[in-house]
Amino acid sequence: MAIQAADGRLHHLEGRDLPDSITLHSGVSYRGAHLAEVLLNPKDAKASLVPPAESWISKRDAVFLVLGYFIFNVVRLLAEESALALM
Repeated sequence: MAIQAADGRLHHLEGRDLPDSITLHSGVSYRGAHLAEVLLNPKDAKASLVPPAESWISKRDAVFLVLGYFIFNVVRLLAEESALALM
């Protein structure tokens, strides 16, 4: 494996010096974004059927969901009352 450092130096890794995994970052480090992992031994990689906890709905999204549902019902109720008043 050949790795070039930011200053231009070239490093060679062979045999027992090869790493088990490689993590690549680009840009500003954010959790779950701008990140790639290269697994060199896929037999040791563990798979999961359940998505990580970060992918489930957040508290902010739950509040917006409830607020949107409430506003939708208020608008629907006002529309029904307006329709009945115009008859």
